[in-house]
Amino acid sequence: MHYIVYRIARKYGNKIEQFDTLRAIIDYQFLHSTKKIFQVRFVNFCFFFLIPFLIQLFSAGQTLGYLMNFCCMTQVIATLWHIRQYYSVEGMRKLSRKTSSIIDFALAVSYITYLVMRINHNAERSTNRSTLPDAENTTDPSVNLAFSILLNLAISVLVSIKVMIALKVDEEYGLLWQLVYKCLFEMWPFSVFLVIWLLFFAVLYKILGSQASAAQ
Repeated sequence: MHYIVYRIARKYGNKIEQFDTLRAIIDYQFLHSTKKIFQVRFVNFCFFFLIPFLIQLFSAGQTLGYLMNFCCMTQVIATLWHIRQYYSVEGMRKLSRKTSSIIDFALAVSYITYLVMRINHNAERSTNRSTLPDAENTTDPSVNLAFSILLNLAISVLVSIKVMIALKVDEEYGLLWQLVYKCLFEMWPFSVFLVIWLLFFAVLYKILGSQASAAQ
């Protein structure tokens, strides 16, 4: 039944609104099947990635951090398996056009990179047996700290986008998501224009030899 409705929807596209019975079937399938699947997936994401990631991010205990990272890694593996299944069915072309799959893949890559850096850092601290803080216990603390900040920022942004996408299932939040997405999309030209002018003034100050300090 799902496959038949799927093929009909793909064939007729926008004209499907003319078929009241078929549209009623699709609405019924969404409300009683598809919507619940997305809700279950969102709950799993919250309990096995979002909450553990926040706990390990602010936790000082090493054992608790490993446990939370294990929960996050199970969710990442499940996400990569889901992406592989979608790729085997639809192909690379459709996969590259699906926003949720791109967000999931970017989130998985970012978290795996973050986890590898954290494991290596903990291994170095155990080997050196040092009690110095993380920023002082590395060969180049500024580089490691910058990478850690960028990865945490990337993961936080991707998680926020994923939560917004998951809320589209609900009608009320779906309208809010469309509004936010439209606003962000319309801001791209202004953002590019703003960055260009910021770079222009930064280069201009550099050429003129500005020596303005933070204290001034």
